[in-house]
Amino acid sequence: MFIRKLPGVLTGLLIMLAAGAASSGGSVNIVVALQDFDGATGDLWAYPQGQGQAKLFHHVANTQHIPGVGVGSPVCKGLARAWNLVIALPKPPNPNKPPNPNAPYIALLTQMAKHECSTVVGTDPADNLDTIAPGAGP
Repeated sequence: MFIRKLPGVLTGLLIMLAAGAASSGGSVNIVVALQDFDGATGDLWAYPQGQGQAKLFHHVANTQHIPGVGVGSPVCKGLARAWNLVIALPKPPNPNKPPNPNAPYIALLTQMAKHECSTVVGTDPADNLDTIAPGAGP
């Protein structure tokens, strides 16, 4: 029963996050189709929905990774499920020597870009990613 409700709950969460970020004045949420991601630099090339020209975004250390609902190909849906599982994992137990907390997201974003998956990104005025989630948004 819970599994059936999960996509609806995640969609609702995306809508609330989009509405909250849009009203906060600092971040703008847009739907993008990923094209290329460089995990070493954090450069993320994507096509904003309804635009014909790719735009450069920057995945930074404090980018918030939020749950989403996979759309499109079965590969993109599977990557979204993996993304949500990573978010649900407990944080590393040793705060003195934690692994890179962004490493799983870097690997997933690389694959999502390879398969041109859709994501919802919240950006600041410098196009740094405040938030990112798989899916096509509200």
